Amino acid sequence: EAAEAAAAAEKEGEEPPTYRFALQPMWQRPVRGLGVVEPWLLTRRDVAPS
Repeated sequence: EAAEAAAAAEKEGEEPPTYRFALQPMWQRPVRGLGVVEPWLLTRRDVAPS
């Protein structure tokens, strides 16, 4: 839903919404009992108040 809102804003020439958090994929690693997993790093963005 958030990706659709950002794409619609860009299409209409508006600035896409800012998000409070960012996701970044990390390296894949094997985990016993699960196989190969790809962890993600969740970080908080510094967003200026509106």
